[in-house]
Order: sequence, then C-alpha cells, then structure tokens
Amino acid sequence: MSRSARSLLLIGYTWAGLMGPTGSALGQEPQGPDPRIGVLLAVGDFMSCDGASRLHARDNVTTMVREISAAREKGLPVAILMLGDLAYDHGSKRDFECFEEEVVVELSKALPDPRTALMPVPGNHDMETNFGKWFYVAFRDNRWVGDGRPGDDKGYYSAAFPDGMAGGAWRLLGINSQIDTNAGSRQYRWLKRTLDGITERCILAFWHMPVFSSGYHGHDESEDYQRAKPVKQGKLSPIFDLLYAARSSLILNGHDHNFEHLAPHNSAGKAVDGGLRAFIVGTGGMQLRREYKEKLDLKVDFDAKNYGFLKIDLYPDRYDWHFLKAGTSSNPLHAGSGTCNTR
Repeated sequence: MSRSARSLLLIGYTWAGLMGPTGSALGQEPQGPDPRIGVLLAVGDFMSCDGASRLHARDNVTTMVREISAAREKGLPVAILMLGDLAYDHGSKRDFECFEEEVVVELSKALPDPRTALMPVPGNHDMETNFGKWFYVAFRDNRWVGDGRPGDDKGYYSAAFPDGMAGGAWRLLGINSQIDTNAGSRQYRWLKRTLDGITERCILAFWHMPVFSSGYHGHDESEDYQRAKPVKQGKLSPIFDLLYAARSSLILNGHDHNFEHLAPHNSAGKAVDGGLRAFIVGTGGMQLRREYKEKLDLKVDFDAKNYGFLKIDLYPDRYDWHFLKAGTSSNPLHAGSGTCNTR
C-alpha cells in the first residue's frame, strides 16, 4: 500500500472514531426526529419529615425535574413511577404532608397533567396508618389511585403509555404489593384478565416488594440474614408467574434501599432468555443499605452508595435505561438497553 493510501486510511479511521453510533460527531445529538416514544422516571423509598432523607429526596426531585424538562423540550411524554414507601415512617398525615410538599408539589409543577403523569403504588410504610388512609388522601385526584379507599382491594391499575397512542405504546401495570396477591385474589384475577387483553408488545409492571433481591430484604427471612443466601419473597410469586407467562419485559421495585439490576429471569430465579429483567430502585432518599456477602447469581449491577432514580427511554419495541445520581443529570452511573420480549 502506498504512503498516500495509508494516510487516507488513517484519516478515515480517525473520522470514524469521532462519530457516534448514528453517524453524528461525539458530543452532538443525532439529527432528525427523536425515535423515542416516551420517558419513564422511577424511584421509591423517599423520605421522612426529619433527617437527611428529606435532603436526598429534594436532590432527587431537582434532578428529575431537569429530566422532565429535557423530555418535554423534545415533545416526549413523561410518567413518574413511584415505587412505594413514599412517606416514612408510618404513612401518617404528617408524613404524607411532608412528602407532598417536597415531592408531589415540585414534580407537579414540571408536568402538564400530574394527575395522569404521577403513577404511585403503596409500600408497607405507606399502609401503616389506617390501612393507607393518607396515601389515598394524597392521591385522591390521581387518575390511577383516585378511586381507592383505605382497606379497599385497590391501588392497582393498568395504563397505556403514551396515553391514546395507537401502535407502539407500552402497557404499564401498577401492582399493590400490600394487599392479597395470591392466586385467586381479586387483584390476581384482575391482572390475569388484563394480561389476556393486552395488545401492546412491551409490558412493564411495577410494585414495592421485590421477589428477588441481593439487598437487606432479600435476606431478612433468615435469622442471620447477613450471611444467609438471598431468599425468594413468595408473596408476589403468583403475580410474577402471570407476568412471565404473558411474556412481559420489565419489573421495577423498591423496598430495598439500593439500586440493583437483575438479568432476565424466570419465577425460579434462573437467568433465561425471554425472562423478566428487574430493577430495584429504593434510592429515593432513605438511608442506603449495603449489599450482603451472599448475592444473587442474577445480579448485574448493585449500588448502595448513591441516591438517584432510574430513567427509561421507551421505543416501540425496546428500551434504554440509565441510573442517574441525585443532584446531577450528567453521565449515568449505570446504563444499558434491551429489547421487549416477543408476544
């Protein structure tokens, strides 16, 4: 090869290295229409009225507002999935008043219709006072929770996202992990009917208590959980089984105060093609808890050092995910992508 030919080849390699995956120069956004159809932001285990958790929750909300604004500038719809344990310590009137002040009010200012865009599910702490009375009061005008009452078999719902989009929409399923989820329960029968009628390819379900986890609650059925192997939290197994059989794609949970990414798996906790990819995002503001010595084989990422939230960019048949640190919207701490299971 001649010297001039080698020079041209090297120039070509250098230019290719400066290009992004779509052909745009690194540091520049690709030209043309945005291929995303929407954005989800998800986190749970927010705050109590007193202590550092309130400050951490405030940092999370500030960063979420920035992400909401960035998505709206692109014309993209946004939904906020609140993964339970929103108002510590006991879901009291005062607990929820603080949560509303720091989280609901501030997020609502950034959303065109917070009654629809905020999608909460209750956690165990939220239900401690009068069967969740103040959870239902806080979200009495919410499109999804508004028809619930303390003690009712409510707090679960189904939503097409983006709302009203024909073809390419996702199906979001909010599950109430704090009421009966056994086979034959009212919620179980509702979910089965709902899944039987879903036409969307991509299904994402979210609730509070994970079935599998490498964190504190993944071990706490053992007397010596610090050394015990993670256990399967069986209460939500019937719900998991229905979602797995329906070829759902994603599960989001809170409860454990950490971030964890679990590889696609079946209801036995084994990694399989076509399984459910799970994220635990209990990093809303409450004190983080470390990973335990015995871990799940399913674990891909684990983070108990950073508060933050999960951002999921949605496409008609796939998704990109990013765990963003509270207080900044710079490079994600953890990130990846996946394709929805074929249904």
